[in-house]
Amino acid sequence: MWTLIKRLIRIGFFAGVGVAAVIGLILAVLLIAPPTSAETRHSLTILGNRVYAAVARRTIYRNEVGDIINTAEYLEATDMHARGYTGEGITVAVFDTGIDSDHIDLAGKVVHQACFLDTDGDIDGVGICPDGSDRQIGVGSAEDDAEVGHGTHMAGIIASSGNLSDIGLAPDVELVSIKILNRNTGYRFVTDVLDALEYIAEELPEVDVINLSIFEGDVYDSVCDDYHWLADRYAEVFAKLAAADIIIFGTTGNDYNGQTIGAPACFSSVVAVGATGVDFDGNEFVAGRGNTNAITEMVLPGESIISTVPDDQVSLLGGTSMATAHATGCAALLLSTDQFENGQEVIDYMKSSPIQLTDRKNGLTFPRPICSIP
Repeated sequence: MWTLIKRLIRIGFFAGVGVAAVIGLILAVLLIAPPTSAETRHSLTILGNRVYAAVARRTIYRNEVGDIINTAEYLEATDMHARGYTGEGITVAVFDTGIDSDHIDLAGKVVHQACFLDTDGDIDGVGICPDGSDRQIGVGSAEDDAEVGHGTHMAGIIASSGNLSDIGLAPDVELVSIKILNRNTGYRFVTDVLDALEYIAEELPEVDVINLSIFEGDVYDSVCDDYHWLADRYAEVFAKLAAADIIIFGTTGNDYNGQTIGAPACFSSVVAVGATGVDFDGNEFVAGRGNTNAITEMVLPGESIISTVPDDQVSLLGGTSMATAHATGCAALLLSTDQFENGQEVIDYMKSSPIQLTDRKNGLTFPRPICSIP
């Protein structure tokens, strides 16, 4: 409830007089006569967050990173929904801080959870997974405990039901929550990522798409297959994932860099995704803070994105992580049409988009996919 109150105060500051007055009235009621019933508090939280999401479209960050859009509509995913394509039958693995599986927009969608969070470099049963170990499998192992709710935000972009936040690109997918980022959205050991990827390949080959909105500290100006320090191990794992025809999308990073991108997006087996925003004249642009270079394969909306965060909340976040989740959701939606023989055909279709955007940082042009088929 206090999170909601802080958000309403913030948005009231940016809003016009009329909206601010309404928000002020809501705050007065909440502060003077706070609800005692858990059910009432829950209902008011949902109502307040709907107000936040609606008003945020016209206030928060309008002068900073671009306008706020309904991305499922913008990318034509909702046209596909109307035709009966919603991601049903497709499974997406989200590698992140976990997913709030009870969120009103994500309830019933998480079908498997696993955690890979070591602290000492040895897989010895000591780590920071929920049970205190470095490897945990099963219900409760990959709930989202991050302050910003990064993983839940990714999941909402991909699969939100649209009850509170905007509808996701593929609302009927099944989600696999893989917790590899701690509550500060960081990780200590790349081997956690590799072990988690191998777990998918060997234990959950039914996964169709993997979302890697994660970023190692090192950056690369070209494909890193041959000179990443764990290149051989990555090659082994990627070969297993390729054999299962699993698409992998990775974030390029947010360093305002037009020459290098991060790992694992720099690997040839990963589709490297940069971010876009939309200005107030409706023009889409490659986001300045998003890294791109010659091996970036596509760009999608990443600035000013409203999506789910834990405890039946929504939040406005931005970056190439959000763009990567849009790529993942788009691919999942296209896969559900049965118009493609394999994952590579989906990637090729997304890259063949007639919408091409040029990054002012380096003069390079990238496709911005459309998430519909004729």
